[in-house]
Amino acid sequence: MARAIARGFLRPTQDVAEILLGILKPGPYLCRDLAGYASTVTPEVAGRVLQQVEDPDVAWTFFQWAGNKPGFQHNAYTCAVLLNAFVKAKRHEEAHRLLKEELEPLCFPNEIMYTTVINGFCKAGQVDQAFELLDEMKERGVKMDVLLHSTLIQGLCRKGRIDEALEQFKSMGEECSPNVITYNTVVNGLCKANRIDEALELFDDMEKRYEASHGCEPDVISYSTVIDALCKAQRVDKAYEYFKRMRAVGCAPNVVTYSSLIDGLCKVDRPSECLELLLHMKEKGFGINIIDFNAMLHALWKNDEQEKACQFFERLLKSGKKPNVVTYNVAVHGLCKAGRVDEAYRILLEMVESKVTPDVITYSSIIDGFCKAGRMDKADDVFTRMMVHECIPHPVTFMTLLHGFSEHKKSREAFRVHEDMVNAGFIPGLQTYNVLMDCVCGADSVESALEIYHKMKRKKRQPDCNTYAPLIQCLCRARRVDEAKEFLDVMEADNVVPNGAICHALVEVLCKQGEVDEACSVLDNVVEVGCQPLGETFKILVEELYLRKKWEAASKLLRSPGFVADAATYSLCVAEICKAGKPDEAVEVIEQMVLKGVRPDEGTYVAVLRSLCGLDRVESAIAEFEKMASRGCAPGLVTYTLLIGEACSADMADEAFRIFEAMVAAGFTPQAQTMRTLSSCLRDAGYQDLLVRQRIMTMAIS
Repeated sequence: MARAIARGFLRPTQDVAEILLGILKPGPYLCRDLAGYASTVTPEVAGRVLQQVEDPDVAWTFFQWAGNKPGFQHNAYTCAVLLNAFVKAKRHEEAHRLLKEELEPLCFPNEIMYTTVINGFCKAGQVDQAFELLDEMKERGVKMDVLLHSTLIQGLCRKGRIDEALEQFKSMGEECSPNVITYNTVVNGLCKANRIDEALELFDDMEKRYEASHGCEPDVISYSTVIDALCKAQRVDKAYEYFKRMRAVGCAPNVVTYSSLIDGLCKVDRPSECLELLLHMKEKGFGINIIDFNAMLHALWKNDEQEKACQFFERLLKSGKKPNVVTYNVAVHGLCKAGRVDEAYRILLEMVESKVTPDVITYSSIIDGFCKAGRMDKADDVFTRMMVHECIPHPVTFMTLLHGFSEHKKSREAFRVHEDMVNAGFIPGLQTYNVLMDCVCGADSVESALEIYHKMKRKKRQPDCNTYAPLIQCLCRARRVDEAKEFLDVMEADNVVPNGAICHALVEVLCKQGEVDEACSVLDNVVEVGCQPLGETFKILVEELYLRKKWEAASKLLRSPGFVADAATYSLCVAEICKAGKPDEAVEVIEQMVLKGVRPDEGTYVAVLRSLCGLDRVESAIAEFEKMASRGCAPGLVTYTLLIGEACSADMADEAFRIFEAMVAAGFTPQAQTMRTLSSCLRDAGYQDLLVRQRIMTMAIS
């Protein structure tokens, strides 16, 4: 074969290089095997061989062998491709040593050789060493070219040193003009650093320079880079502008461009436009990849377009494209979220038939769907299937089942899932124990709840408010109040602030047991440590205080800054105070009520007005009547009738008539008895003119 080559039977570059590549294998006899081809090796042949040798040690052996042949002289080309063999193998530091110690005597290093080694350092993230090599290059008088600038800029961008990359870019004008690769590198670096507006400025500058005939034209990578960045930043309308500009100048979008736009539109819930783009892609002859299908399907489900999503999924199945596990998971999750869990389960079975292995997301979604539907037996079946198929559940899967069993008060099953979780190697955390606590407390299993609490302590899991709340509530329901109060003390010692539910449970049970003073003490203590009691708690306690005639304690509670109640509670308080003949205190309660933004109703005021009038304080009652409207409560028929009657009884004819006028102006029709009472009062007081006016107004009303 070697003699045939020497006689010229084969082309002495491509074919010789291929033969030599077949010989070049690591081993001690490599040079012996090459011996017969010495006369055929030229620098061009050597360069072709070195370009394709994967093992840099074999490349170096071949390089030395060729250099030792009489008449052969290595040049910049063969040296550069040797260096590249080491750089490709991520042995850039050895390449640097070769450049300095072995290659320099053979061939003075040029910009290509330096760029090759500098590229190796940049790709390895050793940008500072790359710049040291650049300084060495400059000292030798080798000039930088656009490729070297681009290499350094890319290295800086990869390290996130964008400002330095921009400085390097700006310095290019002194030696050479940037090309489209340089621009694309900087634009991409700015986009990845989330400096998108700067990237757009640079892109626009690139366009303007090209239009002015002294620059480079943006290519499909340039446009795709900014479109992708804008879409990821959810600036989809701006991305569309660049997409239109791209097509207007005749730059054809590629599959990356379309995919970026589709993904961006899907994330901002614009599936209709996504569909248009997919159709446009198909018209242009692009194959739609499964990632685009998945994004589109996800957008339809997210936008609650259930039927369109199902149709799109069916279309995908019929198109011959094979859905991957992500596709199935999107469909399963969407169906479960829509409450169509049986359809989701059928898809799980289809996956198995189609040889697509369901993953933890598939199973977890369906388990969650059945749990939310209250079908715990089915959820448990899917969980068992998952374990049988050796799909290891995620902690979220276990927690979903735990929550489901807890909500349905199935404590035995919840404990079994907890054991499965431990056996699978997961260490239960605070949330797991809290769910178990909820479950057993919901079933009023006090002993189990206490067992969980003590187990948490043994396992060094510090209980929080969500642990104590169901436990204390459970103890209160079991009338084990002393233990409940002990846990309240433990909470205080551990700096755990009780919530409104804990406070309510204790106050309620103490009130039921007649320990209203102790209930007040508990309320004061929890408020002091930062708890905001529920409005219902205040209602129960204040009602109990009034029923037990503890006026002072009730009054103190009503005036406390944290007191929260609804209008009904306040009305009850006012009614009880009025029954005790203390209308002034009742008025104070109304004032507190208004200050806290609760509107008194007419019934509340009527109780106060009756109480004042019962004490012959009609003038005070009329004064409170005047304040009603300003406090957001318009007087009604009952109020007007009451005050007209009381004013007449107190011989306050003029006040009675004034209230009558207000009543008529408000659109109320006085009862016959009210009219007779007022007429009699006016007649007895000698107010003939008012009596006439009353008759005229009565006729008008009739």
